[in-house]
Amino acid sequence: MALPATDIGRLADTLRRQIDDAVATNDGPTLRRTRVAAEQAASAHPKDAWLAYYRGYAVFREAGYLLGASRIREFGPVLDAATADLERSLTRAPSADGWALLSALQGQRLTASGSTFTAIRLGPAVMRAIGRAEESDPQNPRVWLLKGINAFNAPGAFGGGMEKAEAHLRRALALFGTDRPASPLPAWGLADAWIWLGRSLQAQGKRTEARAAYATAAQLQPRNTWVTEILIPSLGDGRTG
Repeated sequence: MALPATDIGRLADTLRRQIDDAVATNDGPTLRRTRVAAEQAASAHPKDAWLAYYRGYAVFREAGYLLGASRIREFGPVLDAATADLERSLTRAPSADGWALLSALQGQRLTASGSTFTAIRLGPAVMRAIGRAEESDPQNPRVWLLKGINAFNAPGAFGGGMEKAEAHLRRALALFGTDRPASPLPAWGLADAWIWLGRSLQAQGKRTEARAAYATAAQLQPRNTWVTEILIPSLGDGRTG
């Protein structure tokens, strides 16, 4: 029996909060369990675009966790299935958040494959999806966040570069100041923008600014061990800038 729309909305919102809580504590096992729950919810309600979105979002988050543990290649089939499901949902209910997430999943598929052929095939797809997102809603901060992450990870031929990443992430942070989406719409990304801004600044040798960005991320997510135990210590003791 199909659930009423209000119940599906509550289910989507529950998934959103569970994923974000697991991200804030860098909790890989909980991310996996929530991703499985999101897959089950999306399969049970295949016509609901937001359940497809949160399935993709859960996969995006778990893939990011596995990338940090150098285990993303084993995750390829999960990424493929979530990307295909999100693509189908976007044909029914397009959204800026959906297109932006699709670009992020495609970028992760590219990373997971480790294949030059896949990079040639998916690189333009990543750029097309983020372009659709920006066209749909240029004031959406998650669009600029994911555009910044793409720029951080991509070669220059595909719109990459640390200066571009920094500019996109600063745009995202400015837009987060007025971002007030109603439940169950996506509301994530503020801490991520500070984290990735810090990474782009650190890559440019701007260590003092990077340290300030990581400190802000740590204030937003004090239990995120990626920030507190890896990124901040990677800057050293701070005596040289």
